[in-house]
Amino acid sequence: MDKLLVSFLLLTLPLAQSRNVAKVPDKGLFTEEDQVDILGQTNFDKIIYNQPVLYIVLYYNRWCGHCISFAPTYKEFAQQTAGKYWSRVVKFAALDCADDDNDDLCTDHSIELFPSLKYFPVKSSSANDGVFIEDHPRTTDQLLTKLTELIVKEYKEKQHSEWPNLNYIEENTGIESLFENEEELNYVVIVFQSPESKEFLGEQLVLDSMKYKNILIRLATPQHQYAQQQQMNVPTLAIFKRKEYRSIYESPKPLNLNMMREIVRVYCSVDLTKKTEDTKKDEKKKVPNNNNFVAPKEQLHLSDLKSALSYMLEHEIPMRKVITGEKLTALKNFLSTTAKYLPPEMKTVSKVLDQLVQWFSDQEQVLSKDFSHQLQMVKEENFPSAINWVTCKGSSSEYRGYPCGLWMLFHTVTVNAYRMDGKKNNFDPKIVLKHIAGYVREFFGCEECATNFGKGAAKIDQNVENAEDVVLWLWRSHNRANYFLKGKPSEDPTHPKQQFPPNSLCPKCGSDEQSWNNGEVLEFLVKFYSELKMNSNDKELKEIHPKFQRFWNDNVAVEYKRDKNGWLDWNQISLCLIVWIICSSIAVLLYFMIRLLRSKFSSKSGYYKK
Repeated sequence: MDKLLVSFLLLTLPLAQSRNVAKVPDKGLFTEEDQVDILGQTNFDKIIYNQPVLYIVLYYNRWCGHCISFAPTYKEFAQQTAGKYWSRVVKFAALDCADDDNDDLCTDHSIELFPSLKYFPVKSSSANDGVFIEDHPRTTDQLLTKLTELIVKEYKEKQHSEWPNLNYIEENTGIESLFENEEELNYVVIVFQSPESKEFLGEQLVLDSMKYKNILIRLATPQHQYAQQQQMNVPTLAIFKRKEYRSIYESPKPLNLNMMREIVRVYCSVDLTKKTEDTKKDEKKKVPNNNNFVAPKEQLHLSDLKSALSYMLEHEIPMRKVITGEKLTALKNFLSTTAKYLPPEMKTVSKVLDQLVQWFSDQEQVLSKDFSHQLQMVKEENFPSAINWVTCKGSSSEYRGYPCGLWMLFHTVTVNAYRMDGKKNNFDPKIVLKHIAGYVREFFGCEECATNFGKGAAKIDQNVENAEDVVLWLWRSHNRANYFLKGKPSEDPTHPKQQFPPNSLCPKCGSDEQSWNNGEVLEFLVKFYSELKMNSNDKELKEIHPKFQRFWNDNVAVEYKRDKNGWLDWNQISLCLIVWIICSSIAVLLYFMIRLLRSKFSSKSGYYKK
């Protein structure tokens, strides 16, 4: 019975662990200190819906390089606005779509590209109320202008009484009337500007002044009687003090926003300038504690390929609510090509991909939920169900990971295409590359990454002629990406971007500075992406009975390989204990039942053992 129990535990533990490993960690790019509400499946409705303020929501993916680069800007933007001045009008939130628990939420909100911004008007009640901010700006000043435009639009439509007054005063409104019934008011500032202006200078100044009770800022057109009398050039302003008959300041020339803020500070003793927090503090927080992290060895590892496919099939593709037309064609082409050129060690995965492609052939459109359901139906026991990066493991969850694994997968496909079919007369290297480019264009979540890759892919017909170009074109594209990402916030401090292969791996390959030796590079790449590393040579595997090696060889089992003093963690020990108690209880119960039956049988037969 002891042997049976050990066998049962070996079968049970990897399955239990796979469910835990598959869950992406919930640590994202934001903290509670960032003036950004951190959203998830459990709190989204409560935070966003039925609120008296407008909400801006950033949908991001922690591994997306441009999301990582944009995060500090978004934090600064939130701190400058809702964090200090505009909280009565607008608040900010962020949702990490890399978190497994948020998959359905991101799909329901039609999120396909990262980073994406949506605004939810006051008293929103469903995902349908959210509106995408198309081509959203990437600097704080541009974001501020865009946000002010949204606030003005919301105010014009609903005239929220809790908000500051963003209407223009009448052309004949007297300045003294603005002081009436406002005992605490010492200053009135009139911003003269064209209502058609897209800079929204006056509106921003009004929102900046919300927290001050001794100052009122209102908007007026150039046709206002005072502007006409003084022949003022817009945009400009005039400042009036209680009981003064004339302005204490008026500008003889047009002003920008910063000049307006400084003038108000000097004449009204209120500071409307937007001071940012110490950005160095954020930079320090961004650098992970990687003192004990060692960058992985450069190698092609089975676990990285399986993890990339797992994330792709279970997360990235289902993000599209409906897959049809060019998207469906691109997906069929890519999965078919990938299935054909995966390493022989991934035959089961190839089979699953082929079954999906066959299922696609009968569909004109595919819904996200139907795709996920079909995937679960065709998956087999050793299909990748966990995310376990090896070579692509970063020092923190936002580094490397899926983008690295996807590059590894692409390189493996192109190298195997060259090895298997490169010498055939009918081999077209352009088709393989176009299928890869089609997937990136239609499904890869990082919008700017996909756009930049697409610019190079547009020249495939010009740059790809020979069979070896299927390998070399992708290699050049990857090096070009590394060049532009070097030193950016998305770069892992423990694994700096560099041109590949470095001299340490291929001394004969050359470099950008010395010019590449394409022949040597091709030979190196073919060898590198053909030598697939696995866990089958681990010492632990050899010590396990062959019957159970296929379970242990699953990369999920790597999570169990602790140091010698801690092979099992407390969760696993608890599971062992529960199984042991159940099995022991069943054994004891069976024992007494057999004794009882024997006793009854003996009584009926009249036989008593002396």
